[in-house]
Amino acid sequence: MLFRYQVHDGQAALENERVVLLFHGLSPGQQRLFHFQSDKQAVQIDGPGKHHVSTTCKSGMAKVTFRSDYACGTNTLQFGTQRVRFARRGWLLLAENQSVDLSEGRKVIHLKGDNLTVE
Repeated sequence: MLFRYQVHDGQAALENERVVLLFHGLSPGQQRLFHFQSDKQAVQIDGPGKHHVSTTCKSGMAKVTFRSDYACGTNTLQFGTQRVRFARRGWLLLAENQSVDLSEGRKVIHLKGDNLTVE
């Protein structure tokens, strides 16, 4: 699964063909600072073995980290302080006690602390 980073409607966003994840916890300075080495970052969702991706961008006091860990058929994606998990080969998103089925079209998901809302 490939993710692109951009600022979308004033919020930090990781997006691909299935989902737009809007992270409301990043400051404007952190939003401007963050970038992937290339335009997109590949994240392993399904397959054999283990895979880890980590990208940290920092300047002065501002720091933002993207981290993705794959193991046992699930993928945990953390951006800043917020974390989501993908299951069912990337078709189910889990955050805290909530889940979102991504098989019925592209979803826009707002992550604010422990709360998740879907457009």
